Amino acid sequence: SPYGDLDDAYVVVTYDGDEYSYYYVGKDSSNKGIGKLTIFEEIGKDDITDVDSFETSVGVGGRSKIIVYDANGNSTSVDKTSSIPETGNKGMSNASNDCTFDGTLTNGAEYVNGQFTYRYRQQNIEGTWKNFGADGSVDYGDGWGVVLTDKNSTDPVTTRLCTSINGKPLLSTAYTFYNSKTSYIDLSSFNTRNVVNMFGMFMNASNVTTLDVRALNTSNVISITYMFKGMTNVQKLDVSNFDTSKMQYMSNVFENCTSITSIDVSNFDFSSAITIYWLFSGANNLKRIYMDNWNIRAQDKSAWGMLFGNLPNVEYISMKNWKIPAAAPQFGWTWGANSNNHVTIDVTGWDTSNTTSLYGMFGQVNGLVQVIGLDTFDMSHVTNASLMFLMTGEMTTLDLSGVDFSNVTNVDGIFQSDNKLTTVYARNQADAAKLNASSNKPSGLTVTVK
Repeated sequence: SPYGDLDDAYVVVTYDGDEYSYYYVGKDSSNKGIGKLTIFEEIGKDDITDVDSFETSVGVGGRSKIIVYDANGNSTSVDKTSSIPETGNKGMSNASNDCTFDGTLTNGAEYVNGQFTYRYRQQNIEGTWKNFGADGSVDYGDGWGVVLTDKNSTDPVTTRLCTSINGKPLLSTAYTFYNSKTSYIDLSSFNTRNVVNMFGMFMNASNVTTLDVRALNTSNVISITYMFKGMTNVQKLDVSNFDTSKMQYMSNVFENCTSITSIDVSNFDFSSAITIYWLFSGANNLKRIYMDNWNIRAQDKSAWGMLFGNLPNVEYISMKNWKIPAAAPQFGWTWGANSNNHVTIDVTGWDTSNTTSLYGMFGQVNGLVQVIGLDTFDMSHVTNASLMFLMTGEMTTLDLSGVDFSNVTNVDGIFQSDNKLTTVYARNQADAAKLNASSNKPSGLTVTVK
């Protein structure tokens, strides 16, 4: 079995009154008893269709079950998942924790539960409670905000978060753990399905080294700006479960996360995004960034400005399978100062079928040494490739032998100020001649057919 020596393995389906969620559990031979069940992998309903396919996938036979839990915790065993309703959320969704407040629901009414303090129709902004809608912020409506009561305590945070209080939903977790001295935050029981604002939620919680955020439901969140900023000791952040389809504000999310060396945001959906700048700024030890499968919209530069920021140690950025609009993004103005970098970018599988301009695409990406996947570009509609590799700084050789420049009419300055670039390979003599005739080409550069 890929999950160890399993005596039994199950698909468990939970229902919290709103949605169904699915995940593998099992117990190994050293931990007998149903009470020793352990989560092995979160799944989607379509991943498992019946007991036979489940047994094959986890390598056990004859003892597997698909167990369905209803909202009251009652369970039944089934042979197939086909009769179970579709889920809107892949992975676990914790049951609601509906809390009760004995006071009167007036603006600013305060309720303390365990390690958390809640206020009605207010949120805590850097230590100060403010009304929803104050100072030009969004009025999130009839609900609660929350903050960790004692930010100076080093005790582990283990209190279960209220999903609602007196039937009014928790709407804001903004700055909940801001400047907290704790080294451990247990989010495993959190149900945040109603939360709209997670702005600065873990900002400057610099003693935390491990943070599992997979239980957070972000399906209604509009802001994660500054969410992890200043978490200087956290080693890893798995945000693969984040639903970002409604998020408008996603700037500075990982800023100054200086202990993270790799991050994968391939699942991020920017269809509602207004600002995404400085997403990774100051994450100085970040070496590998995975941001595959993004659908890039034709939006203005203000949304994407300085996307990467200053990343002095970044080595590899995977941007595979992006869908590109008519005018391709220009990464130079998303880059920031990275003059010491030696960076490889992988653009394999980009959908450029509707793209007409590659103007300045890799221009001023300081430290760029290699671009992988250019040979997968559909160049059939591209007419403008001017300044495409402007002032990249570190490239010595560039292979364009798989790129068709036959329809490109503007290659002005395509290699301008690439003073270390000495060799470019073209697809054929016609393309080589076109590129050799480009304006401001470095004197030491020759374009030849490979």
